[in-house]
Amino acid sequence: MSLRFMCRPPFAHRCGGGLVAVVGLALLGLAVMAFWLARSGAPAAAARATQRVPVRRGDLVAHLHETGVLQPTDGTLIEARVAGTLEWIVEDGGWVEEGERLYVLNGDQALEAIGEKRATLLTLQQELDLARLRREHAGDIEQQQVAAAEREAELAALRFRILDATPQGGMRLVELHEQLAPMEAATAQLRARYEQTQAAFTDARDTYLAALDAWQACMDAIAQVQARTEAARLRLRSAEGEDEPLPPSQQRALAEAREQVATGAQRLEELRAQQEPLRAQRDAAAAVRDAAAQPRDAALAVLRERETAQRELQVAIEIEKRGLEQARLELDVATAEAELAEARRRHEEGEAAAAVGSLSADQLATLAADVAAAEAELDILRARLAIARRPTPAEELTGVTKPTPLELVVLDLHDQFRCT
Repeated sequence: MSLRFMCRPPFAHRCGGGLVAVVGLALLGLAVMAFWLARSGAPAAAARATQRVPVRRGDLVAHLHETGVLQPTDGTLIEARVAGTLEWIVEDGGWVEEGERLYVLNGDQALEAIGEKRATLLTLQQELDLARLRREHAGDIEQQQVAAAEREAELAALRFRILDATPQGGMRLVELHEQLAPMEAATAQLRARYEQTQAAFTDARDTYLAALDAWQACMDAIAQVQARTEAARLRLRSAEGEDEPLPPSQQRALAEAREQVATGAQRLEELRAQQEPLRAQRDAAAAVRDAAAQPRDAALAVLRERETAQRELQVAIEIEKRGLEQARLELDVATAEAELAEARRRHEEGEAAAAVGSLSADQLATLAADVAAAEAELDILRARLAIARRPTPAEELTGVTKPTPLELVVLDLHDQFRCT
């Protein structure tokens, strides 16, 4: 290309030396012209051609024409944001204006990559939702295990109370039983009330979950349609800059892309029209669920309070039941003592009768055997009563036994293996 440069020569400065040079050049030119006119024999014409030029100061302008290659001082490397096939590029050395295209890439590969990434994103989103459900399920299982452990601990504590307490005896068991009957009836009514409120809450929760699923399905459908529509629009944009006619296969693909854009826009309008009503249904179902939770929680609190009182009464009854065997043993001991006293009285009377000769030796031996049998029976009953009155060991109360030395060795080895 041709470039035109305009510059000011270094000898065009305003100074005294420049003025002398101008005047000298003018005088030299006049002398040459006068000499030429004198030799040509036309003094009149030379006189007529003479022109007076006033002397003044000014700038001399010199025009320089050069041919070369224009290169930038700082080059810029242009890189494509996406990978693709290069279909067109500006001619090397050509002139471009601001905003003009430098190259055109075939965006089919990029569109396929975008579609794959969108599909991967949707898949990962579904896997994330599934992982969240699994985590919630695992949390529910852990909560059930914790609740079972708490229940076992509570039962162990109740067992400790029952075995460790001392029965009062007398009419206490009858009085407790008379109090338990109406309390059980009231608890049954409260439990039925709670089950009704729980059923209402369950229905409201199921309705909310159904509304939530419908709203989420609508949101997922919107995301999928947006992804397909955006991919079709990208294909259309990549084909807008084509100057040459496209092959039939690409024309059909562009027609399908236009149809997808139009269909996707219509489908988006339909889904977005459904989105707001579904959101309203979801919010309304959530409000109904929250409203149903309040009476359920209130009924549950009253039921738990009544069940706690009923459990305390049942614990007291179980404590008194433990006293039945001890009371029976005490009664048996008293009876055995009375029988022993009677056997000893008869033996003493037999000895007196034998001394006067009115009782034989065999009969006296029988009376002595009765005394020995009564004493043995009394000793057995007293031993059983002592066992019944003995405090229950702590391991029996809590249900936890002390490990044997062999079990301690096994546990130690297990801990060492787990640490390694």
